[in-house]
Amino acid sequence: MLELTLISASNLKDVNFISKMETYVVINLPPNSEYTSKVDSKGGVNPRWNEAFGLLLPKTLLQRGDSRIKIEIYTLSTLGPKFVGDVSIPLSDISTSTHYKQTQYKRYPIKISMVNCTYPLILKIK
Repeated sequence: MLELTLISASNLKDVNFISKMETYVVINLPPNSEYTSKVDSKGGVNPRWNEAFGLLLPKTLLQRGDSRIKIEIYTLSTLGPKFVGDVSIPLSDISTSTHYKQTQYKRYPIKISMVNCTYPLILKIK
């Protein structure tokens, strides 16, 4: 089991023009596992979740060299959820961290509108 702690994101693009952003994250793990974070209603464009997830990684998934975890950031709005950005993390990057049983903090650039931005998503991997 992989313990992934979703810590924060910073300087997100504000896609809610009228109200303050209330963000949450959806973690997609192949083939069809999905985890959803709590909503941060206070952080706006600088959300903090500090939420841990126990992800089950099948060995077959780790053996494939092209598997990725996709993390999508959304905000609540009056018309329903709005997409803010996403991060695609190679499992090889994460499995290397867990191989030595060390806790590591990693920053990943958030992709917004097909462009990698400097807005970092910070994760703790154990």
